[in-house]
Amino acid sequence: MMFDLEIVMDHFLESTPSFTRRDLFRYSSAAAIALAAGLGPTVSHTPSVAAKVPMGSPTTLALADRIDWFLAAVNSGGTTLTATELAENIAPDLLTAMSPEQVIGFIQALGSGYGALTLQGTTRPQTADQAIALLAAEVGIQLALPIRLEATAPYRIVGLNVLPSPAADGVPLLPEVADIRSATATSLFDIGGRGMYGTAMGRGGPTVIFEAGLTDSAATWAGILPAVAAVTQVFSYDRANTTAGASDRVAGPRTANVVVDDLHALLMAAEVSGPFVFVGHSVGGIFARLFASRYPDEVVGMVLVDASHEEQDMRRQAMVPAELFATEQQFLQASNTEGIDLTASFAEMRTAAALKPMPLAVLSAGYNDPAMYPDGWPMETEAELHRELQDDLARLVPDGRLVIAEQSGHYIQQTQSDLILAAILDVLHAVSDPIYWHAQ
Repeated sequence: MMFDLEIVMDHFLESTPSFTRRDLFRYSSAAAIALAAGLGPTVSHTPSVAAKVPMGSPTTLALADRIDWFLAAVNSGGTTLTATELAENIAPDLLTAMSPEQVIGFIQALGSGYGALTLQGTTRPQTADQAIALLAAEVGIQLALPIRLEATAPYRIVGLNVLPSPAADGVPLLPEVADIRSATATSLFDIGGRGMYGTAMGRGGPTVIFEAGLTDSAATWAGILPAVAAVTQVFSYDRANTTAGASDRVAGPRTANVVVDDLHALLMAAEVSGPFVFVGHSVGGIFARLFASRYPDEVVGMVLVDASHEEQDMRRQAMVPAELFATEQQFLQASNTEGIDLTASFAEMRTAAALKPMPLAVLSAGYNDPAMYPDGWPMETEAELHRELQDDLARLVPDGRLVIAEQSGHYIQQTQSDLILAAILDVLHAVSDPIYWHAQ
């Protein structure tokens, strides 16, 4: 299912004239408008034990209340919202990241762009203070709304995002839990005194592991997970510090090797064993490749979704004036609330062992949005570089495949999720029948 996200963005910008299109991308997952929580070095004190949090606990009830408030605000058009009401429902750090006026404009834009929103439940088991709400929009698309609250009273919103989640197989998504208030909250897996959220769906093997892009929680894959879980087991998780993610926060900066360490520890704690097929979006592609480099016997296939390339910043630096490149890097760092040291991570990837031969599908965006770059950025040259780097990723192994998502920007999972599903199914088929891959 396709949806023109430009509608939502344009309404937002009309309602907040002091907020530019480039500013908007600081608080967005591609064109899906997000509220990005201000992330500091504080580590969350969410319990990291294997028990369940009883239903009806204060935070689980507060989750439902905050979601109800947010939907009521959107569905009323946000016309009566006041700064006082926002302060009662949204934590101070979040209101520092976006002013009350900008938050009100964001809420008004959602109502204008999507129409009335209806809560259907959650897309996965929730924790005590975090859930991914599944919403039905009046325009005919489903949305994932990851939301996280303060761990203690008054339980205000510290992170929230709104992500279009078109079902990859065309079948409307069903909620994991329909009644949020009566749900038993799942706690986090302990990986050495720190909690990480991970959840498995489906049965069989290989297990497909999903790696989201920079700052994104697993919510970005909501429309794809059920379709893949119909044929094999899938595992999705939230890295530390992702927007509205459920895992405990940690101090940054962090590198790709640290991310791989966390994931490996999480898989062991969750008792999820290989072989694995990885699906990595954006910088998640770096994490997926590095995991495969470090644990080559565990990874048997890969799908890269408009994935980052370790040479991209070096190539961009060489193609534009120094001042323009510095502006682009400042913009990138401003949106990097996850605290990933990209320079160090790309260096780690350059020194990693080569990817072993395996079925590899590379999906590349059909176009680049100029709003994601500073004024004056050479977009035609950028498009040529993007294609070269994506071609290079497809050549990491013999017979790697490159597919251009002609109707998509960076977030292919929000516009052409069916292409991602088809690529995953092809890789899974090739893992069990290598002749199939070569015969295509």
